[in-house]
Amino acid sequence: NEQELLSEFGNFRRAFGVVLQATDEAEWDAIAYRRSLDIQVYLALTHFDKRPAWQKLAPEMRHDIKAFFSSYEEACQVADQKLFGLGKPGVIQTACEKSKIGKHTRGALYVHVSALAALDPVLRICEGCASRTIGRIDEATLIKYHTDKPQISYLSYPEFDTDPHPALKASIGIDLKTLFVTHRDYETRANPPILHRKETFVTSNYPGYEEFAKLTQQEQELGLLNSKSDIGTREGWEKCLAAHRVEIRGHQVYPIEES
Repeated sequence: NEQELLSEFGNFRRAFGVVLQATDEAEWDAIAYRRSLDIQVYLALTHFDKRPAWQKLAPEMRHDIKAFFSSYEEACQVADQKLFGLGKPGVIQTACEKSKIGKHTRGALYVHVSALAALDPVLRICEGCASRTIGRIDEATLIKYHTDKPQISYLSYPEFDTDPHPALKASIGIDLKTLFVTHRDYETRANPPILHRKETFVTSNYPGYEEFAKLTQQEQELGLLNSKSDIGTREGWEKCLAAHRVEIRGHQVYPIEES
């Protein structure tokens, strides 16, 4: 805390200098940049409520705003520009297409909820608007950003970490223009949609990432992922495995031995 820093280094300037010496300059710049983006997201999402007065902000927030912006007013203006920019044609689509995180499909970007904080501020603010409207979806595993319409969907895959090809349990979609919410239940379906290439939804530091990636590499080498239109459901995937005479145990592919 502050008192410990002062007792150890004498003043904040000296303490800050020690931190800089111990941290690579490029790494420090990256940390500062990410923090400035966090502030923009926070301020953008406070626009709908009564945005806190400068004096009401936490001391750490005030220090960071002073470091990254000329004033609190400028920080709010930058945040509002990003917020209102969401309504411009192509803004969300462009942010999705440029994202290095998540799985890209023709009409959407899919991202694991654990990777939300690492996304572009535009996508984070977009999701924040949705969750502010319907509340945080605790069961959500993936966030689906639709690129062909102003909509976000929350997808629930309870067995994401343990099942190599987890089945979709439920989805909740929200139209960002009308705020109309739709809910679909897949739990009782005999042939639900399933996931492939799990590593593409998460960041590289996600627990299990290496295991997911190795499975995908195995499946690619065996040609299991070639027919995308046929393997998107549980039954279609089981037929594919049977045709190739293989089975999956854990996150590894094994040949089915002749009986």
